[in-house]
Amino acid sequence: MGLLTLGGTAACDSQKSEDLPNAIECYILSQCFQENTTFGMVGDSWTDFALGAQIQRDLRDWLVIDHGYQMTEVVLGGQTLEADLNQARGFQRVIERAGPTLQYMLISLGGNDLLDNINDYGNAADPATVRVARLAAYEANLRNMIAQGDFLKIQLYGGGPLKWVLHGYDYANPALQTFCNLTAGGFTDAQKEALFRENLDEFNGLQQTIAGNTDNVYWIDLRGTLGGPPTSDPNLKLDCIHPNDDGFQIIASRRSEARRVRKEL
Repeated sequence: MGLLTLGGTAACDSQKSEDLPNAIECYILSQCFQENTTFGMVGDSWTDFALGAQIQRDLRDWLVIDHGYQMTEVVLGGQTLEADLNQARGFQRVIERAGPTLQYMLISLGGNDLLDNINDYGNAADPATVRVARLAAYEANLRNMIAQGDFLKIQLYGGGPLKWVLHGYDYANPALQTFCNLTAGGFTDAQKEALFRENLDEFNGLQQTIAGNTDNVYWIDLRGTLGGPPTSDPNLKLDCIHPNDDGFQIIASRRSEARRVRKEL
């Protein structure tokens, strides 16, 4: 059973800019990289809720504010793992700019790979076939990202591979609709809850399996952090899939408390 120590280094970096153009340049176009950090991060809207605008604090913000993380990062609301691997190459830019002190790569991606074109689930004869195909693509892309990232890190800096830290998400609230507006298929509210719960559980199960059979991959289970199943506490949610400010603070504490992350075998 492998153990991984997580946590920040001495000082916090700055919060995301409230000036949207500056924030886009900094966190999306990657023009304000920190260098010589231990942690890298590539993330979606859980780490960058509103394209860099400080509408509310997200997971990335609370890791910095409450837990002292210093990170070289590329975070972008709406990002998929597939797009980052094949187009944006944020993980590559993080490795190139973080420097030889880089040890950990925090991956907060996959939710959009699972939820994009959400009505595909309702239009399918069996929604499970959509989930299976998407999870298979996620696994292939993730393993490719890890292989490419480790090769680049060793090529640039020597030493061993990175430690890749995955996390799932917490339970959705389909009743809040935004980002979960599944209209095809005539699902009842209970059926929508079941579909989103099954998707999340299968996603976490896959991450657990990958971590269990890959020496340098670790997984943090965030399910139930905000309540549930079947759904998270609506008082801690901004919309169907995003926690609110308080919810993200709790999620960040749960993630940071995994200072001894046990590889699930």
